[in-house]
Amino acid sequence: MLIDILVLLLGLVVLVFAADWFVDGASSIARGFGISPLLIGLTIVGLGTSAPEIMVSSLLVGQPLDPVSSSVSFIILFLTVYVLSILSNL
Repeated sequence: MLIDILVLLLGLVVLVFAADWFVDGASSIARGFGISPLLIGLTIVGLGTSAPEIMVSSLLVGQPLDPVSSSVSFIILFLTVYVLSILSNL
């Protein structure tokens, strides 16, 4: 039981550092190409965070395109809401 808790805590610590490393890497790629870090955060990081959901859903459902279309539609919805919120503040 103690080993399970320690492994869980270690996994959470690794997850936090890996997520930070991923966001820093995506931001540096954006700066390298001259793209706004906000734009890269909305697209690449958004898709990267949806990748585990797509993988797990694909394995559970058995139809690989159903979870992909669902995740992509959610990304498009969130981007649309974000852009509309920016435009409404102008």
